Amino acid sequence: MVDITILRQCGTRRHDDPVYHLKEKGYINNINRILYSVPRHVGEGIVHKTFIKNSLDALRYVHGIINLPLCSDLNIIVGVAPYSMSIPYLLHLKKHNNIIYHNSWPYWNGEKYVKKPYFSNQITMWERFLDGVKAISVTKRANEEVERLGAKGYHIPHPVDTRIFKPTLNEVDEDERVKILFVGYMVESKGVLDLLDIAKNFDPREVEFWFVGKGKLAKNVEEMERKYPVKHFGFISDREELAKIYSKADIFVLPSRELFGIVLIEAMACGLPVISVDSVGPRDIINDGVDGFIMPRKDKNILLNKLKVLVNDGKLRKKMGGKGREKAVSRYDVEVIAKKWWDVIND
Repeated sequence: MVDITILRQCGTRRHDDPVYHLKEKGYINNINRILYSVPRHVGEGIVHKTFIKNSLDALRYVHGIINLPLCSDLNIIVGVAPYSMSIPYLLHLKKHNNIIYHNSWPYWNGEKYVKKPYFSNQITMWERFLDGVKAISVTKRANEEVERLGAKGYHIPHPVDTRIFKPTLNEVDEDERVKILFVGYMVESKGVLDLLDIAKNFDPREVEFWFVGKGKLAKNVEEMERKYPVKHFGFISDREELAKIYSKADIFVLPSRELFGIVLIEAMACGLPVISVDSVGPRDIINDGVDGFIMPRKDKNILLNKLKVLVNDGKLRKKMGGKGREKAVSRYDVEVIAKKWWDVIND
């Protein structure tokens, strides 16, 4: 058994599901998770009314950040944004520890930046960090990019727990309307306004659009509920509750560009055909025309047409959903992904 330290700038707990799954199975002894963005964590505590808990966590994170450079021979999973100014710190950790860089960024050629570098040799230092380091990338494109810079790359996607996210069998739904589901942040970049506009084209007696998430556009959905076939469920953090929403829906749509798109594999695990935009993540996940559809970005007409195809063809929905479920179980299940992580940790 080994100990694992997880150092993340930010990120949801589910990004580390494979590691926690290995702990549950007895492969890992202890996990020390440190969030690098301490002020953000405290701020989230204020927003979510968990200030005391988040503040105590923040103190533990600060202690961990200070002590890590004094340690050696640790297994450290690093999830820090590309070209972050923390690179001198990361280079020091790399010298004395077994580092695994967890990566979703596919634009290491300078085409795009999460945040532009501030000092002249910041890019060079990041290239030194990547050179020879073990890097797990969630998409093929992201893996190719870090390998080009000398990393020992592994393409391992994010997982889904198919024991939780699964189709609901033998449950009769008295509401025969086709439910079209969106899960994500309620912001314009996620295509929420486009979906609301498209909802106006459907008969509320036949179709209903479901929105799960939080964000400034949540009020737009709520304002439309009285007149159009839309329903807002709010933000759902409990996975089992979220899985129930997926399993009661008929179609899943994510009309935005994604570096991965965990919600897509959650929907597929629940037996839903999925629609998303042609971008790095969905391109890896969706087999166009087999388990879902990939569409050009910002083309509402194509999205409307794809939705109409699925709304009007229940057999196609079932066939595509079945293929998606098969893929989720064989390719993305947390058990499958955790085994791949274990191989990297021991490589």
